[in-house]
Amino acid sequence: MVLGSLMLYQSPEVKVALVLLIPAVIFFALCFILIVYLAAKAQVSKSTTGKEGLIGETGVVLKTLNPDGQISVHGEIWSASSSKTLKKDSKIIVTAVEGMTLIVEALSDND
Repeated sequence: MVLGSLMLYQSPEVKVALVLLIPAVIFFALCFILIVYLAAKAQVSKSTTGKEGLIGETGVVLKTLNPDGQISVHGEIWSASSSKTLKKDSKIIVTAVEGMTLIVEALSDND
């Protein structure tokens, strides 16, 4: 874009003022940099949908897990399974997804 602008600036047939070229080049360069930055950020961000989006999320036990029960994650009710018995209102973290069942563990009080 810079080279094309300089060709227009130095062309004997068509003269474009340098005062117009410099701001236009800067504006489009900044737009391009912003688009590249946002695209790269979207590529490295954590997935927020599907199975991948549920893993690592926290929730609360609605029906005692012994080993199966129900939990609430993001305001949605899910069937869940745990290796340990978890009582109602216990805080949990999702560790895996198997079909429509979430595999959970107790959330430690340190988090």
